[in-house]
Amino acid sequence: MFERFSEKAIKAIMLAQQESQRMGHNFVGGEHILLGLIAEDTGIAAQVLKSLGINLKDARVQVEKIVGRGPGGRNTEEIPFSPRAKKILELALEEARRSKAQNVCTENLLSVLLGLTNDLPKGIEVKIFEKMGVQPVEIFNEITHVSFVELFERKENPQPVTSSNYSPQDYQDFLSEVLQITLKSYGNPEVVYPFLEANLDKLDLNFANVLRNLATTMSEAEVSVVENFATFIFGFSNLIREFPLGNKAANVEISIAGYEIMSTFLSPNYHPEIWAIVQHNLGHSYYTNRIIGDKAENIEFAIAAYKKSLEVRTQNNLPIDWAMTQNNLGLAYSSRIKGDKAQNIESAIAAFLEALKVYTKADYPVDWAETQCNLSDAYIQRIDNKTENLKKAVHAYQLALSVYDKQDPPEKCKATKRNLSRARSNLDKTGKFSFRYWQEMSSKPSEAEYYTNIFSKTQETSLENFINSQRSVKEAFSIQKFIEALKQSFRDDL
Repeated sequence: MFERFSEKAIKAIMLAQQESQRMGHNFVGGEHILLGLIAEDTGIAAQVLKSLGINLKDARVQVEKIVGRGPGGRNTEEIPFSPRAKKILELALEEARRSKAQNVCTENLLSVLLGLTNDLPKGIEVKIFEKMGVQPVEIFNEITHVSFVELFERKENPQPVTSSNYSPQDYQDFLSEVLQITLKSYGNPEVVYPFLEANLDKLDLNFANVLRNLATTMSEAEVSVVENFATFIFGFSNLIREFPLGNKAANVEISIAGYEIMSTFLSPNYHPEIWAIVQHNLGHSYYTNRIIGDKAENIEFAIAAYKKSLEVRTQNNLPIDWAMTQNNLGLAYSSRIKGDKAQNIESAIAAFLEALKVYTKADYPVDWAETQCNLSDAYIQRIDNKTENLKKAVHAYQLALSVYDKQDPPEKCKATKRNLSRARSNLDKTGKFSFRYWQEMSSKPSEAEYYTNIFSKTQETSLENFINSQRSVKEAFSIQKFIEALKQSFRDDL
């Protein structure tokens, strides 16, 4: 087994045996491996623990308090590993294999001891950390931080920059600093945003390219380090996308660069939910926010990203996320420039209808109303059977107003009413208030047939023009009354 362990990891194991002997114990447990990692003093594990104030002397005291001293009497070579210690070594080896690392390093052993990324039950080591005022997640994040610093120290030949007062190394140093601040603060905008505000002149397209170039360096690192680090790139990408200052176009490009790195290094199998969020955010950035680049291509990128997200987000396992992505996919199809226009609109309608399976008026009224509006817009764009689709659009707008009238900002309500009015006007202008439609809406089929026949003999393009052109005021008034009753019936049915 130990042929796959680094020199520092082997040294830590040997020191663990010595710690067990020193305490008179007849086994090597996880607590002894922890002491060995601290005593080794030069590996990443020792650096991490030292930075968090965990020292060998205090850790020994805690081990003796919890475990006590043993009778002693064995040489280090004779002291066996406990079942838990054997499991720790196996998991560390498994992590190294998964990470495609050449060797098991001290940070692999420490990560396993924490029990955050495996099924190892909580042991004495975690109790020792807690007694010393440190939580396992703090240690895990510090492992990422130290590994990240080493990653940047290995990076050579920074990405060239153009039209800037700063050198490539300046941008690389800034990237290192901002990501460390994001990591240390757990992505707290109250910490990250002031730092960004003080460096607005570096938030440009050069910085986006430097971030993209980081993918090359990350590809040379261990997978476990990359996966840990990628989650903080994700946090930074979310922050910069919402950052209100600086160049909006550059901020979006920086966020896209971060999401692209996440998409490259995270697997839908290993981190399915995070991967799906990244794909959704990438699609949103391309479609909604991106200013640079060809619009048609950006929409294609967005559609592809939303579809990838839906490979993980399903109606059964993540219904709300699924509905949100379906709605955004529908918007992207509605605006699609490439492909067959009619088919794009059909795809949009299908996506909106899918979203409405989850977005119900009772459970998610605002999302439901917004999707109804989006569906109305798509119906209006439909090419075939214009009249029927205008009816559907009017109906969906009316449904949306049943929510907007009560709880949304007046601007959204006014916009929906304008769109409803425009849809009704367009429906009127089709001149296709057929006898069958009037008959459905009227309780007097004979009257509907009479007025349909009168209207069909005119050259008017709308009912309003027809009414206004009538010579007989009495006849016009009669028609007007019928139409108003018809419209009111139409409203009541909706």
